[in-house]
Amino acid sequence: MIIEPLYTFKFGRNPDMRIDVRGSKHRTAGNQQPKIPKMRRPSKRMGEMFVYTAPLLLLDFTMIKKFAGVPLVDIRSSGGYPPLFENNSSDSQQISPNFLSPTVHNFKLDAPLQLIRALPFEPPSSRRLILELIVAFFLYDSLFFFIHVAFHRIPLLAKIHQPHHAHTEMHPQVTNKLSIIERLSLVLLANFSLNIIGSHVLTRTAFVPFFVYLLVDVHSGLDLAWGYDKIMPYGWGAGSKLHAVHHRTGGGGFAPFFGWWDHALQWLEVSEGKLE
Repeated sequence: MIIEPLYTFKFGRNPDMRIDVRGSKHRTAGNQQPKIPKMRRPSKRMGEMFVYTAPLLLLDFTMIKKFAGVPLVDIRSSGGYPPLFENNSSDSQQISPNFLSPTVHNFKLDAPLQLIRALPFEPPSSRRLILELIVAFFLYDSLFFFIHVAFHRIPLLAKIHQPHHAHTEMHPQVTNKLSIIERLSLVLLANFSLNIIGSHVLTRTAFVPFFVYLLVDVHSGLDLAWGYDKIMPYGWGAGSKLHAVHHRTGGGGFAPFFGWWDHALQWLEVSEGKLE
């Protein structure tokens, strides 16, 4: 994906926009630019890319895709299963069209991997696409908020999550500084958010670049004039500044994209403090 390298280039060329540099020990005297934190060139990250993508590719090539609006007969065919009569429920090869019931591809010599995707016949309306994107991002943000809180407050999970915060300065490559468990939770929650609302496959396609952009933006370590949190009404977007504070302190900023759940958590903790 080209989004992270673009942010990395911006990060290296604009020290005045770097959030962790402003008013910190990283700032140097005179006009000398502060040092750029240790980052790796894309050519040096091939092993890292393989480690992170391998489990996702394994799932992609072995599990049947069950998109909303696709007839069961087409789902079966895409997964290498023969057609069945609906009343033949005793057959061992019965599969469910529900995404909550995962089905492994029927591996054969002529179909060794799950490469075919059964797609819906009709495209979504523009209204449906926009609404599904909004709802999917809200659901993901909500679900990940609770998972993220758990990664900070449950000791075993906190140990897994700690390397994500182990950096001297926030920068775009921190986005991918994740364990396999964290990466799988991120991707599976995104898939669940899209599937649970029965989103069209075109919505899923549009979701991915927005999703990656938002993830990189909040981890960019840059205070950009056109940051999405500055476009939204005040307090609605989380943004890179809030997430940089979260990485420094470990508190607040648990929701990845929006601010509502963190405002609610802050209000709850303040209320509990007053009652003690």
